[in-house]
Amino acid sequence: MIESLGLGWAFRILAICSCAVVCTATLLIRDRNVAVGAIYNAFDLRLLRRPQFLLTLAWASISMVGYVNLLFSLPNYAVSIGLTATQASIVGAILNLGQGIGRPLIGYFSDSLGRINMCLFCTLGCGVLCFALWIPAESYALLLVFALLGGGVAGTLWTTVAPVTAEVVGLSILPSALSLVWVSLVLPSTFAEVIALELRRDHKPVYRDAQVFTGMMYVGAAMSLWFVRAWKVRDIEKERVEKEGAAREGLQRTRSVARSVRSVAEASRGLWVWTKV
Repeated sequence: MIESLGLGWAFRILAICSCAVVCTATLLIRDRNVAVGAIYNAFDLRLLRRPQFLLTLAWASISMVGYVNLLFSLPNYAVSIGLTATQASIVGAILNLGQGIGRPLIGYFSDSLGRINMCLFCTLGCGVLCFALWIPAESYALLLVFALLGGGVAGTLWTTVAPVTAEVVGLSILPSALSLVWVSLVLPSTFAEVIALELRRDHKPVYRDAQVFTGMMYVGAAMSLWFVRAWKVRDIEKERVEKEGAAREGLQRTRSVARSVRSVAEASRGLWVWTKV
């Protein structure tokens, strides 16, 4: 499009398409704030006292760094390995195609596997793909495969950030929590590509350090979400015990040491036990 119409009209066409899609979505979307009793308090800093919410912010911020690096570095990487500008643009287009295919699938399977589970698997999966496919990708074909598969899970954040945050804080204060999430993404999205550019080498492989950095960002984000999942599993089990009336008066008088050991065991169990969350 740039070669045939020029840079100016390429930007104008992108702006027109974006405006049309955003306006259509704005007209069709409806909120459920009244139905769920949502409480909106912009920048409710009391949420920062919750460790599980801080871990959620860490997951969002770290995965945003990886997402921006991958999105904007992949076409330039294609040029660095000897591909033409046209081939590099196709690689970027395939990456976006992968996002278009992957995001609905992530949302669909989140209902059956669990929102946090699906988000964790996809975030970790993108990191694994960066190491397994992007780093050794020296050919056009392999790079297209990575762009399609990696694109399917690269933007997991955008698909799952709202439902995952709702699992952590609840629906009633979700608007307040999302306000803090969006603010936390400003700095990572601003400086992520700057970091990737600084990591480029003067010799081949030019993007090796940036590739490793991007993969580690996704792995680190998945680790943060892993601890969120452990908290959620324990929280669900506590609710189940309370509903079943398992906390009997006699058991509440056990020694504090035994109680603390049991608490640690229950907390660590959430790291590996499988359940839908």
